[in-house]
Amino acid sequence: MVCLFNKIGRLSFTIYLCHVYVINFLNSQNALTHNWYVNWTIITIISVALVWLIDKILPKKIGKYIGL
Repeated sequence: MVCLFNKIGRLSFTIYLCHVYVINFLNSQNALTHNWYVNWTIITIISVALVWLIDKILPKKIGKYIGL
C-alpha cells in the first residue's frame, strides 16, 4: 500500500495536469453524473490510470518534459 502511495505521489503533478483533459472528455461524452462523489471517483481513477499507463509506455527522456 505504501508503494502505491509513493507511486501516486511521484506522478501527482502529471495527474494534476491531465485531470482537466479527462473532465473535458467525460463532459463531451455526457458521462458525468449529478453526484459529485461519483464524478470525483471516476475522474480520479481514470486520471491515475492514464498517467500510470503513459509513465509505463513513454521513455524517461520524453517523460521528463511532460512532468513524469
